[in-house]
Amino acid sequence: MFRTIGWIGVTFSLLLARENPFVAGPQQAVVRAPETVRASRPETSVSPGSGKAAVETVVFQNMRLLFSPGQVKIETKDRLLKHFAIAKPTAIILDFKSDADFPTRRRAVKTPPFKEIRMGIHPGFYRAVLETNASVAYRIEPFRYGYILTLEH
Repeated sequence: MFRTIGWIGVTFSLLLARENPFVAGPQQAVVRAPETVRASRPETSVSPGSGKAAVETVVFQNMRLLFSPGQVKIETKDRLLKHFAIAKPTAIILDFKSDADFPTRRRAVKTPPFKEIRMGIHPGFYRAVLETNASVAYRIEPFRYGYILTLEH
């Protein structure tokens, strides 16, 4: 018991020896008035390693999607199993390996040509459906934080 109290005393003494703003000591903490923060324009996300600012960001359970004109950066640690496009409704389907469990999600997207993103769980993987306004050609490439889906014209 005395050893425990001894360690607590030593720890407390070490805390007091530092410049601690919560304990009055030889150097008093300086309290400054809060600064005014002004927002000049809406904040946009920039994906690490790219110079393209995202117009819209969607965050779901296992991924973050950064939409910009003609491109979607998909930040995820999960491995892409397969991808393909369908004609009705026009969409790009992405399957990712995971044993995650979450409810089906849906969100409207305002960055053309994308209309909506849906995500749902299947045994051993989850599926992301990127619905588009029209049929589009695309390519998908890995990058440090996941995948980049680029629309081809």
